[in-house]
Amino acid sequence: MLFLPLLLSAAPVCADTTKHFDIEEAVVVASPKETRQLRQQPLSVSLFDAGTLNNRKAGALKNLSAYAPNFYMPQYGSRLTSACYIRGIGSRINTPAVGLYVDNVPYVDKSSYDFSFQGIERVDIMRGPQGTLYGRNTMGGLVRVFTADPITHHGTDVSAGIGTGWQQRAMQRHAAFTTYLHPANRMGLSIGGYYEGEDGYFKNQATGKKQDASEAGGARLRWSWRPTDVVKIDWTASYEHSNEKACPYYLLGNTSDFAQGYNTAANGAAIGTLEQNRPSTYRRGVFNTGIGVEHRLPKFTLSSITAYQRLDDRLFMDQDFTRQDIFSLCQKQHANTVSEEIALKSPTSNSRWTWTTGAFGMYQSLRTDCPVTFYSEGVDYLNTQIGANLPTQPAISIAFTGNDIPFAARLKTPSVNAALFHQSTVKLVGGLSMTLGLRLDYDYRKLDMTSGAEGNGTIPYHFGMSMGQMQFATDLEADASLNSSLSHHSWQVLPKGALNYALPRGLGNIYVSVAKGYRAGGYNIQSYSDLSQQLLRRQMMLGVRQYSEQTIRRIPDEVIPDAKKDKIIAIMTGVLDRITPQAPDASTLYYKPEYTWSYEAGIHHNLADKMLQLDLAVFCMKTRDQQIARFAQSGMGRVMVNAGRSRSTGVEVG
Repeated sequence: MLFLPLLLSAAPVCADTTKHFDIEEAVVVASPKETRQLRQQPLSVSLFDAGTLNNRKAGALKNLSAYAPNFYMPQYGSRLTSACYIRGIGSRINTPAVGLYVDNVPYVDKSSYDFSFQGIERVDIMRGPQGTLYGRNTMGGLVRVFTADPITHHGTDVSAGIGTGWQQRAMQRHAAFTTYLHPANRMGLSIGGYYEGEDGYFKNQATGKKQDASEAGGARLRWSWRPTDVVKIDWTASYEHSNEKACPYYLLGNTSDFAQGYNTAANGAAIGTLEQNRPSTYRRGVFNTGIGVEHRLPKFTLSSITAYQRLDDRLFMDQDFTRQDIFSLCQKQHANTVSEEIALKSPTSNSRWTWTTGAFGMYQSLRTDCPVTFYSEGVDYLNTQIGANLPTQPAISIAFTGNDIPFAARLKTPSVNAALFHQSTVKLVGGLSMTLGLRLDYDYRKLDMTSGAEGNGTIPYHFGMSMGQMQFATDLEADASLNSSLSHHSWQVLPKGALNYALPRGLGNIYVSVAKGYRAGGYNIQSYSDLSQQLLRRQMMLGVRQYSEQTIRRIPDEVIPDAKKDKIIAIMTGVLDRITPQAPDASTLYYKPEYTWSYEAGIHHNLADKMLQLDLAVFCMKTRDQQIARFAQSGMGRVMVNAGRSRSTGVEVG
C-alpha cells in the first residue's frame, strides 16, 4: 500500500529515557471497579498505551487482532458484523460474547463495536469471563477503551492520509483531529472529529459501479472537571455515521436452481465476478453519551456512571446476489439504551483487604422493521418450488398471481438487566492473596411481533384441481398475518475465585483462577420471514381445502351422490394434509443463554527493570448450551441455536 501520512501535535515530548515505566504507571486511568493494576490481578490481559497504538497504526479496535493473544476481530466488510472473539468465544449475530466499555460507559449493541479511535489513551483487553464485575455478555472477555484526559493533555493532534489499496484498486483517505482546551482551572475539554472514505475494490458487473465503497465520519466530546481534590466529573458524548455499500460476494459457480441459464460459461457469464442488479447498502448512526461522577471518601470511593446510547441503522441487501430480480431484504433498527451503575470500592491505601461492590441496571428498547420482497423472478422461483411438491393424483396446481410478494414485519424486543455484585481481595501470608467475587444477575426480554403481507394483508394466488371428470379453478387469497408475543427471564449467579502470589522485588505475580460467565439468550428475529412463509403456505392449503370441499358439496346429488362426495373429499383431504405445513410456532425463535466455566493459571513477569514483560496463561473453558450460528432452514440468513457442550483449552504468551 502506498500511504502518505501527516501528523502534527503540540504535545510535548519527554526526553528522559533513563527510567522505564509500566503502562499502568505511566498512564493513569479511572476505573470504578478495579482496586489494583491489571497486571497485578489474577487474569490474562493485554495493555496498549497511546504510543503503542500510534506506532502500530491502530485506528480501530479490529487493528489490534495481530498484537493481542487470542483476540480476533475479523473484517467481514461491514461495521454491522463487527464481532469480537476472545479465546474463540464470540458471535457474528445477535448478542455479543465480548463486552466493550468506552470511558467506563458500556456499549450494549454489537453493531457499535467497530468505531474509529480518536484521542485514545489506553486499551485493555481482558481475557476470560468477566461476569462477576461486568455481568452478561462478557463470557469471552472484556475490552476497555479510555480516551485522553483533557485536563492533563494539551495542544492539538492532527492526522491525515491518502493512498491506494490492494493492487491500487481503491483510493483511501482519512483525516482526524483532537484539540484540548482548558476553559477554567481544574477543567478540561477535548473536541475531536474524523472522516474516512474508500472508493472500493470490486466493481458490480451488473451496474458498472463500485460495490464496496464506504464513507464514515464522526465527532467526540469529553468534558472533565475536578471541583475538589476528592470529586471528579466526566461527561462524554460521541456520534458516528457511516454509509457503506455491500461487501462483495464472489459467485464460484451455480449456486441454485434459479441461476441456471445465466451463471454458466456457455452463456458467457463471468463466473467468479460480482453481479447484483440492486445496489446493497448499510447506513449506521450511533450516539453515545455518559456522565461519570466519582467522590473519594475516607473509607471508600463512590462512583456513578449514567449512560445513554442510540443506534439507528438501515440495511438493504439484494439477497440473491445475482443479476436476476429474485428477492431483497431491508432491515431498519432503532435502539435506545439507558444504563446506570453505582459502585463503591475500598481506598487504594488498604493493604490487607480491598473490595468492590455495586449495583447495575439497564433498559433497552429495540424496534426492528424488516420487510422482505420477492420480485417477479422470485415469484416464478417460488411457484416452481410449490409446483414440485404438489400431487399429480388428484392433479393440483397452485401459483401466485401477483408480480411481487412483499412480507413486512415490525418486531419490538425490549430487555431489562439488573445486578448486584461484590468482589474482595484479602492478603493471606507473605505475597499470597485470595480473591472471591459474586454477582446476582437478572435478565428479562420480550418479543412483540407483527408480520404479514403489505397492503391489505393478503396475497392472491390461483388454484386448480382435476380429479377424473371433475375440474375446477379459481383465484383465492391467503392471509399471512402473524402476531405473537413472548417473554423470557433468567437469574444467574456468577462466582469468581482466585489465588494470587506476588513475586518479590516487583518481579510480577503467579495466579490460578476459576470464574463463571454467561451470554444472555434472545430471539432470532431474522427468522420471522420463515415463519411468515410457513404460515402463508399453510393458509394457502387451508384455503384450497375449504374451497374444494365447498365446491364438491355444491355439486348436485344426481351428478355425484353424497357418499361419493364424502369419499372424494376424504381422498383430497388426505392429500392436502400431507403437504400442509404445521402452524408456525413463534416460541422457536427463542434461544437459551449459554454458560461457561473458565479455569486459568498464569504468570505476569517483569524483567530488566520492566523493559521486558512476559505474560503467560494456560486456560480451559467448558461451555454448556453453547450458542452457535447456522443458516436458517430456508438458507436465507443465519440464526442462533443452542448446541450441547464444548471445551476449549489453550496457552497465551505475550
